[in-house]
Amino acid sequence: MVGGYELISVLGRGGMATVHLGRRPGSEGYVAIKTVHADAFDDEASALTLHDEARVLSHVRHANVVPLLEVLRAEGSVLLVMPYVRGSSLAELMVATSEAELVLTPQVVSAIAQDVLAGLDAAHAARGADGTHLRVVHRDVSPQNVIVGADGIAKVLDFGVAKSDGRAAKTTRDGTMKGKVAYMAPEQIHGEEADLRADLYAVGVLAWEMLALDRLFAGANDADTLRRVLMAPVANISSLRADVPTSLDAWIARAVSRNRGARFRSASEMARELEAIVPRASAFEVERAMAPCAERMAQREPRPRSLPPPAIAPVASNYPPAATVPPPPKARRWALVSLVVVFVGLALLTVAALGSRGARPASAFAAVVPSATLSAAGEPPAQPPVGLPETAPLPVPSVTPSSPAVAKKRATSPLPPNCAVPYTVDHDGRKKYRAECLP
Repeated sequence: MVGGYELISVLGRGGMATVHLGRRPGSEGYVAIKTVHADAFDDEASALTLHDEARVLSHVRHANVVPLLEVLRAEGSVLLVMPYVRGSSLAELMVATSEAELVLTPQVVSAIAQDVLAGLDAAHAARGADGTHLRVVHRDVSPQNVIVGADGIAKVLDFGVAKSDGRAAKTTRDGTMKGKVAYMAPEQIHGEEADLRADLYAVGVLAWEMLALDRLFAGANDADTLRRVLMAPVANISSLRADVPTSLDAWIARAVSRNRGARFRSASEMARELEAIVPRASAFEVERAMAPCAERMAQREPRPRSLPPPAIAPVASNYPPAATVPPPPKARRWALVSLVVVFVGLALLTVAALGSRGARPASAFAAVVPSATLSAAGEPPAQPPVGLPETAPLPVPSVTPSSPAVAKKRATSPLPPNCAVPYTVDHDGRKKYRAECLP
């Protein structure tokens, strides 16, 4: 716990600061905490540098700038608290893309560079509370100070060495250079006053390196790097990649010109020229280009602490198990009623059958069995049973013509062939049974 924040893990180290992932106890949100220890400062003026960063950033509010939430001094350290941005630094993106043997398309490079330029333009145009132009210059634009979010949006961070007319502390001393040498404009190396064009120079170096996935001026040591910045020619990217237009070579050459008067006049002008040459990729395309960094981002992801499962007492149920739950009373009543109806229906059918024996002759059985069906099965037509009284009606049996029981009855009850239909029908529709067909 430092300054009321819980430091969870280290996100990165560099220079005199360490960046931690942190949060306030009880809060679900995460923050990035830049922690600088007191022994890293040469004097009080150096310690005020980070306080000045807070004052500068408080006037820079833009979607492409990581804002500063608060600045604290606790336990001998200076803490700069910023929102946690899920993503990777531009340096990590370039290394991971190179290791995966892939490239960043000109459109993706254009999108990242335009995001950086938009953030810098907001800083360059920042004004104080009284409306005074602060003339902020980042002076440390480098791959480490650009973070590409997992949402495909790039942001500028770390104004720790920024120059501003409103700063309380003097951040440079005679012979002292601020920023990373490989991205410093020649005038910074010569100790001249740096203006916003120094930041634009650094963006030109970043664009070249994103396309080449190589360092433009980095040498074996700082002295060699300084010599390259001041003297080495800048190779055309189009000679290294066929998908890069030659007009982009001219754009980079103007951005990294050693004559700052030949550079772009503002970040917005530089961004417009780049968009005209190579239209920017969508945020979704930049997000896809972040795929080689997925594993590294996952390693830094905040992980919830493992907590024991809560002890939950079993809840007593007032109901028996499902298999033994009786049906509702209403359902039971309907079941009983249904059974009674079935039995009554069967009884009525039986009584009706016994009471109507005189209504139909016994030969009616033969009338309900189609002779065509029997002949198709290869058997003789059905014969009425013998020995039943004349008034005894016979119910129609639910048997098929191929049933053995039916075949056996037909064999023992021969009738004349003309008794297939044992009656005739007169012109009034009345049936008259043949005498020879009656038992």
